[in-house]
Parts: sequence; structure tokens; C-alpha cells
Amino acid sequence: MPGTRLIELPLAKIQAYAAELEYSHLITLMVEEWIRNLSAGINADVLPKEYVLVETGQSLQLAGGQIVMARRETVWLSCTSSASGTLSYLGRSDLLLTTDAVLPLTIGHWATAAAAPNATHIGAASTSAVLTSPAPLGHTLVAFHGLILSAAQTKRDHDAVAEASRLHAKKQAEQQTMHNAIQDLVAPLHTATRRISTHQPDWVGTGLFEACKVIGEYLQIGIQPVKRATAQMSMGYMLKLIAQSSHMQLREVALRGSWWTQDNGPLLAFVLDGDQKPVALLPKTERTYELVNPRVGTATTVTSEVAATLSPIAYTFYKSFSQRTLRPLDVLRFGFHKSSRDVRTVLLVSLIITLVGLLTPIVTGIAFNQFIPAGDTRSLIAMGVALVVFALICSALQIARGIAMVRLQSRFDATVQAALWDRLLQLPADFFRRFAAGDLGARAMGISELRRTLSGHTVSTLINGMFSVANLLLLFVYSPTLALVAVALAVFAFCVTLSVSVLTVRSQRALQRMNVKLSGTILQILTGVTKFRVAGAEHFAFGLWAADFGELKQRYYKSRHASNVLTVFNGAFPLIAALGVFGMLAVSGRAALPVGDFLAFNLAFTQFMSAWMQVGSVVVIALSAVSTFEQIQPILETQPEVDETKVDPGDLSGRVEVSHVFFRYSEKTQYILKDISL
Repeated sequence: MPGTRLIELPLAKIQAYAAELEYSHLITLMVEEWIRNLSAGINADVLPKEYVLVETGQSLQLAGGQIVMARRETVWLSCTSSASGTLSYLGRSDLLLTTDAVLPLTIGHWATAAAAPNATHIGAASTSAVLTSPAPLGHTLVAFHGLILSAAQTKRDHDAVAEASRLHAKKQAEQQTMHNAIQDLVAPLHTATRRISTHQPDWVGTGLFEACKVIGEYLQIGIQPVKRATAQMSMGYMLKLIAQSSHMQLREVALRGSWWTQDNGPLLAFVLDGDQKPVALLPKTERTYELVNPRVGTATTVTSEVAATLSPIAYTFYKSFSQRTLRPLDVLRFGFHKSSRDVRTVLLVSLIITLVGLLTPIVTGIAFNQFIPAGDTRSLIAMGVALVVFALICSALQIARGIAMVRLQSRFDATVQAALWDRLLQLPADFFRRFAAGDLGARAMGISELRRTLSGHTVSTLINGMFSVANLLLLFVYSPTLALVAVALAVFAFCVTLSVSVLTVRSQRALQRMNVKLSGTILQILTGVTKFRVAGAEHFAFGLWAADFGELKQRYYKSRHASNVLTVFNGAFPLIAALGVFGMLAVSGRAALPVGDFLAFNLAFTQFMSAWMQVGSVVVIALSAVSTFEQIQPILETQPEVDETKVDPGDLSGRVEVSHVFFRYSEKTQYILKDISL
């Protein structure tokens, strides 16, 4: 710093100043600062978990391998007996403390008693005591400087080796990535086989990482290796480290009954042998599983015999959201991952149901135009039987569609809800200051509310409305003029439904905000109910709840009023639309339209308007999901507090230190705590 003056003093003169009362405290602080700065350059990465604390003035007897650390300030250790053992600095055999030397020990550093026939007797002195002792300060500091230089040299060599190992591992990872990329490019040329990686990482020989990697490829999760994992770690702890480094969640599940005949998602299981070899269980179809053993590169279909060789305990993985800001489309894509088969089933079955439904008006028209005038009873009976068969087919298809939709909803709810809570737990601390606890809990459970809102009935109705266009095309086949009237009526109904839905969404948005606010208020009241009773302020708590609850009911009434208007309209409009079609037919004077064609047209028109009006009734319910999603949006838009560039610090260790604490209740009272250091 500017103005700083450097004064060179011999160590003997410094030691002489330390004996004088005027300079002793300053010299002590300077020497301790020098010791701390030198020691800080060789801080160990991990502190020992078991050690003995020592203070100045203490004498200890240490067994071989026992560790001693300073409790508070810098202490100077020395071996007090010539028959005693020796101490090693930081537990290293090359940094031994001779019997005639003194070792300064700062907080965060330690000494280990070397293995010896006799116990190691040590004494701990303060810096001021060492400075005023007859022993020359130069000899003491030179010995300590030698230890520090040796430790620094070793640390530099170790860091160089670690950096070289890191670069080598990075190069191997790049080569493996290129190898996998090339195999992926040529995979379409070998569709009969599936590549299973058998590369084993250096840090573990159990194949756990590779089994997790197979499941990660299925779920599109980047499984990251754990640098600090060793083969001595337990399987469960190693799995926990892999999950943490890969930003995913685990859940232990039990393999009971005929579990392999149900779709339970990918699982990590263990073979019942001496080594508990980990394997990946991947869904092959909806009712079959495939066991992948990455160590030998085999894939086997799971049967009852194969299942008997597995441990009854397995693990299921939960994929996390991307660390970036998420949009609604991202959430939908995430929730419906690996669900394309069920989505195709729902759409295909809905199309078939719609096409089968077209047969009813067509068959009715044929019956009234041909079979009834001709008195063809046999054909009428055959047609009736065909209609019954068509109805049974539609019922079976609706059951299949319902099962597929239940699978879709269950998978979406489980994956997205778990990912949402995982993201919530990773958000920065300032995010939680913006919301009350109840408010945040209601927002986090919004995914379940979305699933209930967009239930099977709602989605089925929307899909039926989409495919009802086929009935509209049939109307143009029978009468283009009347079909245009039907289109005009449908457009009018759509405009009315859309207008009411916009008003409903506005009311629902305010209702949703009020609902989460009330949830937070209720939680705060329940949390502080004891304080309310002690203060006799129950009526204030009741008034606080009543104000929010009353406003909630008012907004609910407004929201329901718009929904009731739409319900009345949906109930009355089909009859009005039918009257409009009949009136148009009468006004146009087109009596040439055969009775059968008119009945077929009327049935197709009824089916079309019924599906369209049902869409109008559920569109309000579907649009209410918009306000629910808006409540979840802050969680999805806030980026998690996860930095991929930071290094895993390993197991954290430390202690709480209290230094020179004074406390009293007021300035006029005595100190309860006076200069307490712990």
C-alpha cells in the first residue's frame, strides 16, 4: 500500500521485543498472522472427521494414529518426552516433527500421532509463551518453514498429476462421445441389432454407472460420472451420488407379483448373486420388459424365471426439467415423453369411432329409402343386427381409448409433478421470499389440478368435436344448402361460446389468484393459532380469513354466473338449431328431398351439433387450465440455482466457533456472557 514502510529486524531482536510489555501483543499478532498466511497455502481438501481438540496450556496423551487440532487460536505443539512418539503434520509421514522442535497449528490444520510402542505425549503452548521462551525463535520458524515448503512442493506435484489425469479423462470422454456419435449415425444400417455400451469407467467395477446410463438413454437423461466415487463405497451411496451429479431423483420400489407384465417405467434392479450386479429393466412393450446387462452387453426378455433371479428392491428414476426457462410446450413435451404410442391409440380409436358413427345415418337413410318401402323385413333385421354390432364395437373402442388416456394422465402427472417439485427445491432463496408458504404449496400442486381439469371426459369431448367434421362433410353429401345452414348455426354457437369463455377465463384467473392467497392466509393462521389465543386476538384472525373467503365467494359467483349462461345456451340451442333447419327446408320448398335422406341428414346434423355443443360445454373447463398454469409459471420461469461449471465440493465438514462473545439484557445489568470463546 502507498506509504507502507518495511523495517528489517533480526529474529533475535523480534524475540526480545516480545518480552517487553509494550510490544508483546503486537509481536504476537504479527507472528500468528505470518503462521496463518503460510498455513493457508496448503489447506487440505477434506478435514478429518474424528479428532481431539487442544488448547494452550494443555497436555495430551495420543495413541498411534490419533489426530489433534487447535480449538481456537494458534497453538504450538511439542513432544514433551524423549521416549514419546512423534507427530506428523497433516498426517503425512514425510512431514515429521522432531522431538526438539515446536509445531505451530492453526485452525483447519492438524497433526497425527505416529504409530509407536509408547503413547505420544504432547504439550500445547501459546504464541506469546513460545516467543518468551529461551529457545531461539529462528530455529523454531526455520523448522516450520521447512515443513511448509515440503508440503507446498508435494501439493504442487499432486495438483499437476490431478490436472494431467483430468485432461486425460476429458480426452477419453471426447473420444468415447465421437465413437458413440459415429455408431448412432450408422445405427439405421443395422436396425436388427441395438448397441449396448460396455465401456467401464475407471472409478467403479460394479457396472452401476453403465446400468444407470442405459436407463438415462431411455429417459433422455445425461448420466454424469462421479469423480469422487470409489469402489469401496456402498452401492446405495454410489447411486445417490450419481443421481445428484445427474440432477435426477430416485425412488425405491418393490418388485411384487407379475410386475414385468405392467408398464412401470424403466427400473434399476440387482441380480441376486454374491456381487449384486446392477441391471437395467426397460419396457419393451406395454406388457413386457427387457433386462439389459451392460457388463456383458446382453438384452433378455423378462420372464418369471428371469424375475426370480432379481432382488425384490429396485429403483425408479425421475427426470428433471431443463435448467432453462420453460414454456407450456416444453412441459407438454416433457410430460408426454415415451407416450407417442398411447397418443396414437387415442387419436386412431377416436377416428374409428367417428367413422363407425357415420354408419348410423347412412344405414337409416338406406332403410327408409329402400327396405321399408319394399317391405324387406330380412334386410331390416340384418341392418339392425349390424347396428348392434357397431354399437358394441364403439363401446369396446371407447374402453380401449379410456385405458390409453388413463395411462397418459398417470404418466404425465407422475413425471411432471416430480420434476416440478425437484425444480422448486433447486430455486434460489430469493424466490421463496416472494410467496407465502401456503401460496407456494398451492402453486406447486397445480399440476395435479391441471390433470383433474383436463380429465378424460374433457379430452375425449374435445377429440370428438375435432372429428365431428366428418359428420359435417356427410351433411354436404345429402343437402349442400341445409349443410350451409348447419355451418352458420355452428359458427354462431362457436362465437357465443368463445365470448362467454373469454369472460369466464378472466373470472377464473382472479378466482385462482384469490384461492392461492386464501391458502397462504389459512396456513399462516394455523401456524400462529397459539399466538392468537395467547394474545386474545382470535377475532382478528377470523376477520382476516372471512375477508379473503368472502371475496373468494364473490368471484366464484361471478365465474359460475357466466358458466350457467353458457350451460343454458348449450341446452337450448340444439332445439333452436333443429327448428332452423326444418324452417329452412320448408321455406326453400325443396320437397324433392327423400324421406330417408332427410332422416339421415337429421341424424348426422344431430350428431354434429351434439359433439359441437359438448365442446362448448367443456371449453370453459379447458380454458380454466390457463389460469392454473399461470400460477405455476413463476416456478417454471425462474432458473434453478444450479451451475454446471462448478466442481462438486465433496462431503462438507466444519464446526461452529464462538469467539469473544459478550451478552447482557440491558446496559444497566451485568453481563450474562463475558468474553466467551468456544
